[in-house]
Amino acid sequence: MAQQVLAVVRCDRAEAETDIAALLGRKLRPEVISQIRHRLGLYFAEQAGNLIDAQWEANGWTEETMEEWLEEHSSRKPQP
Repeated sequence: MAQQVLAVVRCDRAEAETDIAALLGRKLRPEVISQIRHRLGLYFAEQAGNLIDAQWEANGWTEETMEEWLEEHSSRKPQP
């Protein structure tokens, strides 16, 4: 699920950057591009968090579920 969320975020972010440049119709200074990317990153991080929260709610996952996952992961032996 995490990979799917990241793929959506990356795709949407790149598309949003392109759209902003097209809307402004001019070349932007590197520091402005950096600020736009930062704000887009914050926006899409929030969106990813909302998607994850929705999955937790839909599946009835709790803090105990997460603890179980951690225990399962910790108990696995490393594979060569």
